[in-house]
Amino acid sequence: MKTIIGIIVLTMITSCGTSQKTNTKTPIVKIERTPCLGQCPVYTLELYSNKTIAYNGVKNVNRKGKETLTLSSKAYNTLIQQLEALPFSEYTTEYGRKIRDITFIYVTYNGKKVRMTQGKGPEPLQQLISDIEQQFDLLK
Repeated sequence: MKTIIGIIVLTMITSCGTSQKTNTKTPIVKIERTPCLGQCPVYTLELYSNKTIAYNGVKNVNRKGKETLTLSSKAYNTLIQQLEALPFSEYTTEYGRKIRDITFIYVTYNGKKVRMTQGKGPEPLQQLISDIEQQFDLLK
């Protein structure tokens, strides 16, 4: 899986830019980390059908600000296959307790939104998010 994500990152790094426009339709997948009272990473990442990723790093992340990245067809198809392999429709909508000082990770895919806290939630989904964060060098 890390090799596949590595291909995506290399493709994204070589095609990074801020002036490209993303597809204005609903993203295929959206990953969002919300703030907490401490040093939690805060960002939004959206993948669109035109092979672009819209990223906005807000705070406590390595990549701050807005970026638009373009994936190669191979990298895009690989990521879509990984998403489709997840039993997302079977996931419940909430994992972990709702506590004031805790970051939430929201993943929206196929119209369904799943809320997780760190370490709580389906392992394959947590692993995919972790791989994406590591390969894109998002977290401090």
